[in-house]
Amino acid sequence: MTTTERFALSERELGLLPSDEDVARYARHGWYLAKKLFTDDEVDELVGASERYCAGERSRRLPSRPPRLAYWAPGNGNVQRHNDYVHYEPIAQGDRERPGRACEARS
Repeated sequence: MTTTERFALSERELGLLPSDEDVARYARHGWYLAKKLFTDDEVDELVGASERYCAGERSRRLPSRPPRLAYWAPGNGNVQRHNDYVHYEPIAQGDRERPGRACEARS
């Protein structure tokens, strides 16, 4: 017989969940302001990876181009940017890879 270990959140993860008061406020107002989820260093790392991705840097490329591909590249100019494969072509960070976020058009 196969058994599965029960999933449990760490104390740090539990501390990120909304309180009963937060849930009630959401029910009244329709929005919730989350607690800080990332450290400043993590945000800096993600912003840097995103900017490099938007500049065209990739740690790997698609082996072929599927039909109807949404694939923004820097040569497309300052337009709304969308890339269906942003998760496949991440920016390498040391020994690990971090996906870039979707590139937003900047004026």
